[in-house]
Amino acid sequence: MKLKFFGILLVSLLAVVLFSVGVSSVSVAEGVYLPIPGAGVSEYVYSSTSATKGLAKLSAISKNVEINFGKDNYLLYNDGVNTNVSGSGIGVFVRGQTEFPTNDSSSWNGCFSQSRNTSAPAGPAGYVNHKNDWIVKPLSPVYTIIPASTLPAGGTWDAGYSTTSPSAITLKYNSDMSDLFDTVSMLYRVNDSSEWEVLPAVVNSSSKTVTATFAKDGFGSYCVANIDSDFNEFSLKIESVNWSQQYVQSLWNKGIMSQTRDGGYFGLVDGANNEYNTTRGEFASMLVKGMRLPLAGLDDNIFSDVQSADVSLLADGVNYNYYYPKWREYACTAANYGLFNGIRNGASLEFQPTAPVTREQAAALIARAAKLKVDYMDDPDNDKVLAALKKMYADNDDYLNISVWARPYVLAVSKAKYMTGTLNTTTKKYSFNPAEPITRAETAKIIQKLLKNKKLI
Repeated sequence: MKLKFFGILLVSLLAVVLFSVGVSSVSVAEGVYLPIPGAGVSEYVYSSTSATKGLAKLSAISKNVEINFGKDNYLLYNDGVNTNVSGSGIGVFVRGQTEFPTNDSSSWNGCFSQSRNTSAPAGPAGYVNHKNDWIVKPLSPVYTIIPASTLPAGGTWDAGYSTTSPSAITLKYNSDMSDLFDTVSMLYRVNDSSEWEVLPAVVNSSSKTVTATFAKDGFGSYCVANIDSDFNEFSLKIESVNWSQQYVQSLWNKGIMSQTRDGGYFGLVDGANNEYNTTRGEFASMLVKGMRLPLAGLDDNIFSDVQSADVSLLADGVNYNYYYPKWREYACTAANYGLFNGIRNGASLEFQPTAPVTREQAAALIARAAKLKVDYMDDPDNDKVLAALKKMYADNDDYLNISVWARPYVLAVSKAKYMTGTLNTTTKKYSFNPAEPITRAETAKIIQKLLKNKKLI
């Protein structure tokens, strides 16, 4: 009898060990691991009778999915009325390959946020909705992470849960795919009826993993995909912008920069090969997206020209309202984080979203975002900052053309090599050209370098 009892006990202990393999490196409060019900499910759920305090890391699906919940380690339930009440845990499971459209760019229309189709809003005269000139190839299964209370699959996923501190999700992807051209991306959508969107993410090509911020309220579906396109600016080797391919491709694949022209062009040049400039609205959107800053509400708006949803972001014949639909929130967020100060117009402070960003303004924005050391000037006409700029940008005394307020920022980004000047091949001297608008190609280079240095992509 004793032998039978110990045999049963041994089998029970073994079952507990095997059952726990799906979840590792976990510190939990009260709760129990339960198998997720439902067809096609292949992982466990942590179920708790209270807020999930202490759940620091969750590894699931044979460690192909890992979620780091951040320093505060809470999952809190928000039912729309009460906040910080009981949570019921988190479920992770694999979706079938039928969740993907086929590897045909046209089939992603209507379900992928970078796609543009005939349902796009009408633009200005001469504006044409661009075609899908890219391919999307899934590199991992679709993993769905949802609150345990909505299981099995098919329930409402956006149940109002949130994490109290920034969290991260890491997915493994197909080991046969390299990331030589920075084309590996993480896709996310809240539920089956919403569009897939690209998350700014860090790719580790040696471990074959992709890490992104645990998006929105965290719950929804995630997968890794290879997103590739051969935009005409590069396939046709348009001289003025061909050099920018690695930067543009990187930001586009991470959902940070949008394609804004049809016929296979990205939107770096117009039909006459004149370069497009970067608007203030687009620059703010790219910075906030890339730096993963939590979006501020419009209630925090300080700009007189960012009040109405009808504010147009139309520049150079491009309807940027369509490509950056949340630019107003991005503008407010950029201001809240001290990146944009606004432009004074009489008694009003304006954001001026359609105005081009000048090169000296871009220097200030990048210096603030990168938190570079800035040597402020004591005397505008006799200062070490001016002396240092003179050594760098002596061509036609260009250093004197830099606005006094901008000189420390220009010096800082020049030292850090985020921005450089234009070489005069005759005089062998450089000009910074501070008042010139910065182009989209130039913006891609400096923002991509910023995000790489900060290990955000």
